[in-house]
Formats: sequence, structure tokens, C-alpha cells
Amino acid sequence: MAILMKLVRNAATTFDSERKEHRRNRGRTHFYQVEGNAEHESEQLALVDAVLFSIQTISDEAQSWHERACLCADYSEGYACNYAVELDEVEDFKGLWKLVKAQVTEYAKTFGSIPTNDNYALNILGYAIAGKIVRNSNGKYELHDRVYKLAVKWKAESEERQKARAEKAAAPVEVETPAAEQTAPVQKTEGGKKIHITPETKADEIKSFRLVSPCKECPYRSDLPSYLKGWLGRERATEIARNVFDLGQSFPCHKTTEHDDRKLDQGYTYKGCESQCAGASIMQIKLGKTSAYMQVAERLGWTKEIEAMQQLDLDSPVFETVADFIEFHSR
Repeated sequence: MAILMKLVRNAATTFDSERKEHRRNRGRTHFYQVEGNAEHESEQLALVDAVLFSIQTISDEAQSWHERACLCADYSEGYACNYAVELDEVEDFKGLWKLVKAQVTEYAKTFGSIPTNDNYALNILGYAIAGKIVRNSNGKYELHDRVYKLAVKWKAESEERQKARAEKAAAPVEVETPAAEQTAPVQKTEGGKKIHITPETKADEIKSFRLVSPCKECPYRSDLPSYLKGWLGRERATEIARNVFDLGQSFPCHKTTEHDDRKLDQGYTYKGCESQCAGASIMQIKLGKTSAYMQVAERLGWTKEIEAMQQLDLDSPVFETVADFIEFHSR
């Protein structure tokens, strides 16, 4: 079957905002996306992104194309990430796309299968193909190892956690302490009612608020670069807003989770490595809609959680209303 992947230029969004950074970007940035046959080329589309993520832009700031990507790809629907390309980079990006397409096509024909079910393997493969392109470019392109290093770090940390869990499972079972020697539960009073805080409850007092302020790419930031407008899409942004602000659900920072964003809403099980998203938590506090987890921590006096929440930088630039959040992320 013929390869149908093609580079498509998307119309730039017209910004209603009066922010200076938005006005400065008008007419200075083009948006390109790779599209293909959803049924036969979804794996190639994923590999195209993995390769681009490991190649550096030609702008003055040393960035990978991963940092210029709107991470809203849906390979099963036939489209990859959307890239913000400055006007003086357009021709360079088009030339790079041709090289990436050729290498991905060659790999797919030679090996047939692309490891899209393993993010680590996919990123490592993308880095390897990117290295081949860079070596053959006579200095025109440069390799960027940010995503590669993250992949290696996440793999090592995952293996360490698996090893620790295996060692814990293999450890001998401790003999249960006789009832007479057990520590009596601590009693706290709230609203005239006594609340029993057992030793087991205190053991669950994990400091999950490890972030003080939103990360650079936090979707709740009100000062995100203009090329990220429409990042989540209206449907996804509305769904997140309902869960976080109406239903009081917690929102883990995506950079601290163990797997990709698409699985976060499919029964995600916390593994202890996560941090609550600072941007979401700050918005919840400012809007008076704190999460159920935050309310429970306060009612039960979980000191570590309370202290961590008090450290949140409430002056961080987050959206002032839920409507602003949804509007920014709408296409």
C-alpha cells in the first residue's frame, strides 16, 4: 500500500486575547501537522513524532520540536502532533519532514512493526532514527536528547519501583502485635464528633503535593504561549473542568505519572511517585472548589499534606475562571 502521510498546514488561530505575548505571535507562526491513513499508518505517525521530538529547532533558543508540539495527537484518527513553526523555520521544517518521512517509511517497510505500545521503546527508536538523520545532514540539523534522557530516567525509576515491590512481597510476614500491646488510636474532635486516627491512617499521610507552582507546560497556566491555544480541545477541557472543579477530583501532574496521558482517565492507580498538579490545586483553592482529597486532609489533620498545600504559590499565573480555562483550550 502506498504511503499517504503528508504534511498539512493548519490555519493559525485568531486570538481574542489582548495579552502582549499573543499579539506578538500574530502572523509570525505557522502550524504544521502530519496526517495519514488512520487504519494503516497510525504506527508510522507515532514514530514521526518520536523522531521529531529528538531533533533541535533552528531558533536561537535550544529547543527540541517536542517543546514546540501541541501534544494532542490522535494516531488512531490519522493525525500526529501539531507543531508551531516560526516563519524563518518553515522551509527548514519542510525539508526535515521529508527526511523523517523517508526514514520512517524505510523502517516500517523493513521491520513491519513499530513499538507504539511501549513509550520507552518508541522514544528510544525515535532518538536512534533522529541520530541517523542528523549524522547525514552535514551539520544542518542537531540532535536534542531531552526526551531520550527522560525516557531512560523513567525506565530506570520504573525498574527500581518494580524491584522494591518484589523485595517487599518476598519479605517475611511480621508477626501481628497482640491486641494489648497495640498503640491506641488517636482521637480528634471535629464538629463535636470524635474521629479515630489509627496508626494505619497516619501511614497513608503521603506528601503528594510535591510541586509548589505550575510547571512550564501546565494546562492551567494563564500565560501559556499562544501556539498552545487549543491544546486540549473544547471537549477534553470541558471534561477536565467538570471532574476537577465540579466533582472535586484530584488531578496528578502528568510529568510525574508512569504512563501516557490517554490512560489517566481509565482507572489510574496511584503508585506513590505522583504529585498533585500545582496549577489545578491553586485554581481549586482560588475558586473555592478544593478537591475532596484536600478537604479530607484538612478534616483529618494530615499535617504533611496541609503544610504542603500551604506552600502552594497562590500568586502563580493560573486561569481566573473555569470559562477562561475552557476557552483557551478550545480549538
